Amino acid sequence: MGLNVDELSYRKVRFRTFDLGGQETFHLLWSAYVERAAAVVYVVDASNPVEFPESYQALKNALESIPDNCILLLLANKSDLDSSRTLKDILTIFDLFYLQNGLKLKAINIFLISAKTGESFYEAFDWLVGAMTGEILPITKVSLQNVWIFDERTGLPLAHARFGSSKDNPELVTPLLSAIDQFASELDTAVAGIAHVVLQRAKVGKDTPNGIRLVKVADQGLVCILAVNEHDSVTKTSELGQEIIEWTAPRIVHPGNSDIVEEIAEKEFLKYIESSYEEHLPR
Repeated sequence: MGLNVDELSYRKVRFRTFDLGGQETFHLLWSAYVERAAAVVYVVDASNPVEFPESYQALKNALESIPDNCILLLLANKSDLDSSRTLKDILTIFDLFYLQNGLKLKAINIFLISAKTGESFYEAFDWLVGAMTGEILPITKVSLQNVWIFDERTGLPLAHARFGSSKDNPELVTPLLSAIDQFASELDTAVAGIAHVVLQRAKVGKDTPNGIRLVKVADQGLVCILAVNEHDSVTKTSELGQEIIEWTAPRIVHPGNSDIVEEIAEKEFLKYIESSYEEHLPR
């Protein structure tokens, strides 16, 4: 309620943050903080479009005092909910082009995120740091724990490579395989290419601080499911999944030109992953 002040570091940049209450009572206080800000991060509930017009008007009022060359980052949160609106829907109300032209901002951007699942959270703040410092950030790395390839039509597994903590930890393997079974049984659902889920943290102890995130990429009749650390980039992980599908698709065997498919030899698939993604494998 009201105001929380904190300091944090991200990507070797030190932030002093002022978290301002979103209730209408506090709107009049925003301008006093905005006028001294290097960046403004504005959070919107993407699942509650009824409040979009009011939220946009409150933002416009606050930005009247924004300094020149400030940065505006709009985060549309709760993108994991079915009721969440698309980026196009949100931009219809939150007209960033108008804001950009009407203000002398250094940079402006919008991201659909989920504070619950972590979707696009780090991508958004990577952009913010890059806009503030002018530096090109190093390529995001992920920690591949497991990689599966499934036939999209039948749900049958075609390839699998295992690495990291989930390889030998039974408390992680059980929920991991349960989620994989669920994914395999829903391959025909109307998923726009990529879906992901963060598994609940099992009782893995203090030495395993992160849960496991599953990212699914579907293309060319194949589904690649990658298990990575909970806070790894979904965008980068899905890029790796697309690359793996591109390598796998021409190597799938169809005996006698039938619809039957055969698995890729485990050693062959493992060798490909290890040689191509060494920097993304757990140390």
